[in-house]
Amino acid sequence: MLNINVKIINNSYLKIQNNQTIGGHVMTQKTSFPVEIICAALNFTKLDEEALDILKTASFPNQTNLVEKFKRKLAINVKQLTIVQKCNAVMIIFSHTENVSEEYLRHCVLDAWHKLSKHGIIEFINKIKFFQNEMAIKFIAEAALGLHSVTIGDSQVFSQINNAIKSAVRLNKNEPIFSILSGWLQELVEEVKEKTTLFSGNTSIERIAVNQLVGMVATHSNILVVGAGQSGSLITKILVEEYNYKVWVTNRNQEKLDEIVRKNTKINTVRINNWGTLKNIQAIFWALDNNSETENLFVNLENCFGETTPFVFDLATPSMKKKATWTVFDVQIFSKEAHKTRSERASAVNQAHQILNKNIVSFLTKMKISLGKISTDIQTTRASSRLSIEMLEIIKKRSFIFNSIRNNLLAKGFYEINTPYIVGVSTDPPRVDKGGMIEVIWPRGERAFLRQSNQLYKQMVIASGMDKIFEIGPFWRAETENSFRHLQETIGLDVEISNPKNLNTIIDLAYSIIYDSYYHMKEMSLSLNELNLPKHKPPIISYKDVVGLLNSNGFPCLYGDDLGVIGEAKLGEIIKKKKDSDIFVISHYPANIKKFYTKQEASFLTETFDIILCGWELVSGAIRENNRKKIEYSMKLANINVADYAFYLSIVDNSVGHGGFGLGLDRLIAKFLDIAVIDNCVPFPRTFEKLIP
Repeated sequence: MLNINVKIINNSYLKIQNNQTIGGHVMTQKTSFPVEIICAALNFTKLDEEALDILKTASFPNQTNLVEKFKRKLAINVKQLTIVQKCNAVMIIFSHTENVSEEYLRHCVLDAWHKLSKHGIIEFINKIKFFQNEMAIKFIAEAALGLHSVTIGDSQVFSQINNAIKSAVRLNKNEPIFSILSGWLQELVEEVKEKTTLFSGNTSIERIAVNQLVGMVATHSNILVVGAGQSGSLITKILVEEYNYKVWVTNRNQEKLDEIVRKNTKINTVRINNWGTLKNIQAIFWALDNNSETENLFVNLENCFGETTPFVFDLATPSMKKKATWTVFDVQIFSKEAHKTRSERASAVNQAHQILNKNIVSFLTKMKISLGKISTDIQTTRASSRLSIEMLEIIKKRSFIFNSIRNNLLAKGFYEINTPYIVGVSTDPPRVDKGGMIEVIWPRGERAFLRQSNQLYKQMVIASGMDKIFEIGPFWRAETENSFRHLQETIGLDVEISNPKNLNTIIDLAYSIIYDSYYHMKEMSLSLNELNLPKHKPPIISYKDVVGLLNSNGFPCLYGDDLGVIGEAKLGEIIKKKKDSDIFVISHYPANIKKFYTKQEASFLTETFDIILCGWELVSGAIRENNRKKIEYSMKLANINVADYAFYLSIVDNSVGHGGFGLGLDRLIAKFLDIAVIDNCVPFPRTFEKLIP
């Protein structure tokens, strides 16, 4: 028995942004899965006065309940949230499970940020970057590597970001995603340390500040460090261990001072505001945040030392410079020094990006598997109930419709065929509908996929000499829209014929199948949705006219746009009013929307059509191209590797003219039975959330 291990390719358990690239892998249009990661960031790689003022305005008060406040302000189901505040950046990172638009999310985040920050962010909202999912993870990883820091490879940033992520894990240990992310960031940083020089040399503001001091003050001089947080501790360590300065540390928290002394007995401590006892202090490092409390401390410090004017190295953002009468070296000066070294680090940065791009793909796979296992475990332990009487009735009606269609086609001289369910290349490479392939593990190690359609195979059968064929069978897509009409696994009807007179021949055939099966059910007195289906031919509207129709009815649409779920639903309403028909046909789409195997007319139009029933796309069909050079050209325009399809091209090249269509049987059943959500017309639906039973 074949052991099939399924995973999703190109799409993930997260939403993927349009046309984004990660690690050289093109990420397709967005798809919904259980968890999303969001990162909103205000980040400066150079600190000037404007940047420092913006950071002061946008930062948050040091409140223990800030995270919970932010969660409540977002008004969505936030799983984990953390806030990272650095000298050059403020980052909001969170995960959630809501089915909401990117624009809605962005609005919620910015609104919460504005209301909870010190002075609001509305005036510089355009400077805040917003990332989702893979792009959010990539930005967080780049930030953790110090690639978005003032000093490239800032050695402090990883611990700042990772500690913030771990704090979110501690608050909600039942959610795995931040824990997985934290572990991966640790592995990534270790590999970059091992394989590059990114973290070598003056790779932090603290080191650059100390470097400034070394050229001005002799070793063994007395230095005062105010603040024993991350910056103060690093400065102290460098001054004592690398340069042999005599260091005094002061801090508001006595426990922190005691901890520093335990780690290094060469360090001296002094209580805050008691620094008047110190003599011959040559330099002061100010490593406290800029707030009203620390401003008063800074003034007291100046008053205490009186006329003595030690060098002051200020790491606060913004600087205490405006409060000082001393000469102060601040982060603006350190930032300028840092920028001088950026070009020298270009090679290390490039290496770090290569490592990140290589690792992020495997990490996303690991994360998908972890999230998928959790989702499966939940489904496995959930008690199931027997199928309802209503579902059993639907099963009977499904059987009736399938048999009705099958008998209809057999009576018309069609032969039923079977084509592979497992394939070696995408059988319907996406152009607009970006449904990703679902990969299976093939025993010999080759890449294999569950088919997205039987498109190539049915064409190859016709090209080989058959006249009329059809297949009823399953198709799989990692769907890109979590909507009421999409499934990951669905049953479809595929039809192909040789030598159709024109596109209308195929439209008529597709419509007759819908019409005949509907009225066959009515004859059998099976309960049905009351549909208005024209007896002879449904309304046929060109794509160009559809665009005009949508725009004139208040639905903005550009020529060349894919109409999508909402556009087609709106059209259904318009046609119902204008033509009194529940069904209509859109014909002659532009080539950028349809696939490479469709025949093109002049003006970039194609011999294609869709049938829309009650606002749902039900059928997609076309006359096929049989000129190899033209097919290859269309493939290249769609960025498809021509070499992968030699098996298909060699057969259809210069073959008999042919065309056909695919009809979504689950959608047809839903509309016939007046079922609003497609899941409810399938006994065991396969959706984003449902894999078991």
